[in-house]
Amino acid sequence: MATPGVRTSDADVGRIVRTLLAHQGKSQTELAAFLGMDGGSLSRGMKGTRKWTFAEVGALAAFFGTSPATFFKVPELLVALVTEQEPAELVAA
Repeated sequence: MATPGVRTSDADVGRIVRTLLAHQGKSQTELAAFLGMDGGSLSRGMKGTRKWTFAEVGALAAFFGTSPATFFKVPELLVALVTEQEPAELVAA
């Protein structure tokens, strides 16, 4: 049974990655190098045409200094970023 408000599609993860890159002023090149993948694979992941593995989601969290759960909370995260609030998911513990 799905949890209300939680979306886990690869396209959603890609949208969060794009938002975090812009919000933190980081580049796709930096992220691809950190993940150990080529730019094409990262681009496909960000478009939702390539599946993200659990290990990659964990690495995304490490790169952005956040929790893996961030990538499964699309509505709350995007609203907070657009309104320039600092969501708890983005604050490193």
